[in-house]
Amino acid sequence: MPRRQGASIYSLVRHGVPPEEIRHIVWPAGGNTLAHIEEAKTVLRKAEIEEYHRLLYVAMTRARDRLYICGWSQKETPEKASWYELVDQGLQGLLTEEAGYDGKPVRRLVSKQTVAAKVPVAAAAGTETASLPGWASKPAPPERSRELLTPSGLGALMGDAADPYAEQPPLGPKQLADDRRFVRGRLVHTLLQHLPQIVPSEQERAAKAFVAARGHDLSEALRQEIVSETLAIVQDPRFAPLFQPGSLGEVPIVARLPKGDLSGQIDRLVVTDDALLVLDYKTNRPPPETPEEVAPAYVAQLAAYRAALRLMFPGRSLRAALVWTDGPKLMEIPSNLLDRAEQRILAEGASLDVPEVRT
Repeated sequence: MPRRQGASIYSLVRHGVPPEEIRHIVWPAGGNTLAHIEEAKTVLRKAEIEEYHRLLYVAMTRARDRLYICGWSQKETPEKASWYELVDQGLQGLLTEEAGYDGKPVRRLVSKQTVAAKVPVAAAAGTETASLPGWASKPAPPERSRELLTPSGLGALMGDAADPYAEQPPLGPKQLADDRRFVRGRLVHTLLQHLPQIVPSEQERAAKAFVAARGHDLSEALRQEIVSETLAIVQDPRFAPLFQPGSLGEVPIVARLPKGDLSGQIDRLVVTDDALLVLDYKTNRPPPETPEEVAPAYVAQLAAYRAALRLMFPGRSLRAALVWTDGPKLMEIPSNLLDRAEQRILAEGASLDVPEVRT
């Protein structure tokens, strides 16, 4: 870059621009510096050194009985301005060299005891100290692991070996069919969680874009079926109360049951001042016609959620329902079926511990 005549800086010149119009300059490393900048740097360095010394004073005056000063450095000799060197220089001639525990020399400065040492009361009276119990010196036994109950685990607890209403996989290789079935269920659940937050006029476009991105391995017909199925629920006036303000989607819940720890996620939780409605989405096809035909595992899952929430929201009425996406259809589970399932889950005479509900 060209240098201006008589100047100690270089100009960043653009081709064809007169020097008087140049707005950018480069100050080269090692170039001339201004006096007030150097003064400011000196003041700053002095303040940093004073603070460094103040912290050393604080560290040295906090010890009650003994103060150990150890040095560490990547070099053979410590930095001259390090705390170790400052203390070493300040105590020259006052330290006595002794052999350390590993034979290496250490230097000590010992002050005479000026206050009588406190004697423990038991020792002064000549009383023997009590010996520790045997268990105090033994390692604690391993914590007994509790069984983790999932919705499928609750089904086994209810004696529901198989779900007669499980969704039938489409034709094709079994593994591929299972994968597509699970992908379909996850897409439906995710759409039902997020679509209510989108304005109705944009819901279909957003649903199609999401399913195309996350379900690209699915056929076009199946992707359109997923979109239509979820929009039928979200845009149906009958289901509007499920997505009103105060409702929550995908609510994690943990509860301690007598037969294990329940860990689950409530698909939809509608909370009002005097009532709660627990909802679980099911994509089974075809769905059962009546609540009595619902798989026991599904009823047990809702019963466990209801029991846990009862402790979190005392005094409020609790209802539980299944939303079958095929239809769609809202099926409330009668309280007598939930009570019967809860009695099977809970041991006789036992009760739930207070659960943790995270929203």
